[in-house]
Amino acid sequence: MKDPKEKADFLVAQFCKHSRADDTISPKESAKKCALINVDQTIEALDVFNYTGTWYDDYYTGQMILTEDKDPSEYWKEVRKHIEKL
Repeated sequence: MKDPKEKADFLVAQFCKHSRADDTISPKESAKKCALINVDQTIEALDVFNYTGTWYDDYYTGQMILTEDKDPSEYWKEVRKHIEKL
């Protein structure tokens, strides 16, 4: 998994490629807004489904991992902070 800053840069870059901006907002600012929406929705979904304390299959290692000691939304909150700084 990418660290939060790398993830923030990646999301904004991806949205820059696909966003439409009018004369009142730059493509980068438009992309940042889109990325923040994405992150906020991810955090909301993790909170709604109470993802902490559940098992998941780690894509990179193939191992089952318990999120008991981790709150996945903390990662996304860090990503949000880095997007806001861009």
